[in-house]
Amino acid sequence: MSPENNPNDDHNLFQELMKGVKPVKQNLADLGKPRRVKDINHLARRLAATSESSSLTDLGISDGQVRPVNPGENLLFHVPDLPLRTLQALKKGY
Repeated sequence: MSPENNPNDDHNLFQELMKGVKPVKQNLADLGKPRRVKDINHLARRLAATSESSSLTDLGISDGQVRPVNPGENLLFHVPDLPLRTLQALKKGY
């Protein structure tokens, strides 16, 4: 065996480096009290998520009835508050 790969040297070196190190008494971190996020829109979002959307019934999609689309007709789906410039850039592929 070469002196570089001697397991006893590794063990002795490890023991020498670990002198004065005390073992940890607890193996779980104290994270403190969990933070509670105060959000004023929390209830509004919850109500919106649980209520039936009127926009789906207005479009006639909630009952499975969708108006026919002609070939070559462009379909555009986006969130209502998307800025026009962003929409145009997305259509161009940017």
